[in-house]
Amino acid sequence: MYISKFLKVMGAVFFVLILVISTCIFFLNKEYYDQKKAVNRQAEFKQLGIDLDLKLMITLTTIALTLIFGLFLFMYIILTKKISKLVHISVRLSDLSNNEGDLTSRLDIKSKDEVGLIASSYNRMLETLHNLIKEVHQTVGSVVEVSDHLTSATKVITNKMGNIHQSTNPNFTRCSRTECNN
Repeated sequence: MYISKFLKVMGAVFFVLILVISTCIFFLNKEYYDQKKAVNRQAEFKQLGIDLDLKLMITLTTIALTLIFGLFLFMYIILTKKISKLVHISVRLSDLSNNEGDLTSRLDIKSKDEVGLIASSYNRMLETLHNLIKEVHQTVGSVVEVSDHLTSATKVITNKMGNIHQSTNPNFTRCSRTECNN
């Protein structure tokens, strides 16, 4: 479950990122208002130009940090969806390996990415196993039928052999080893 640990670490990174973004915005706003006060006090055009540049810098920084945060959030959501599908596949494989799996059930994952390929391979494997078990069951049924037929044929042959033996040797009686050797 290294992936779940990765997701937890990624969540912590998102939290730290939010704190860093909030802190940066706070300090940039503070700097902006400090510069604005200086401009108002000095009322010089040059300082006003600096004020406009600082405001633009704060705006661009805020937009960039928001986009970065949005990108990380998007990646987190996508990875979480993919991981949940993999966890579902893992549970089903675990059930199958513990002889608790239903060979008639299939995974309902239709994506065309790696997870979808794993799911379709899993479904094909289950189909192959299911067909193999059906063939083995049919073969066992045939073997049991032939075995029963051979057993009854052997009994008939044994009875006929006994009848033949008795009809060819009417004086034959069973004796113990010591009687027959004397």
